[in-house]
Amino acid sequence: HNWTASRDKKWMALILHYNLPTALIGSLLVVTIMAVVTSQDVLPLARVDNVWRQYEGVYCRVSGFLVFNVLLFFGHLLPDCCTWHHDVFLDKACVHQVNEEL
Repeated sequence: HNWTASRDKKWMALILHYNLPTALIGSLLVVTIMAVVTSQDVLPLARVDNVWRQYEGVYCRVSGFLVFNVLLFFGHLLPDCCTWHHDVFLDKACVHQVNEEL
């Protein structure tokens, strides 16, 4: 481990390590559902003003982004039945590896 890294970088590393699979699976599931519902004309398409004046289903992008980020940052708060939880021990003390007096 690296004691010079900031608290935020350690927190982000733990979140990516433990919550990334849940976030990926959850967002993929929601995006798939939204794509099927949009293809069945249940949800409307949004008109995109570009050169081709085409229509797009924006629900997949918006819902996928939201679900991914919510599960990534708050996935550890879900019940144990919904996610893969691992216990983590983080100590605040550091044993110096060179200086025996410390």
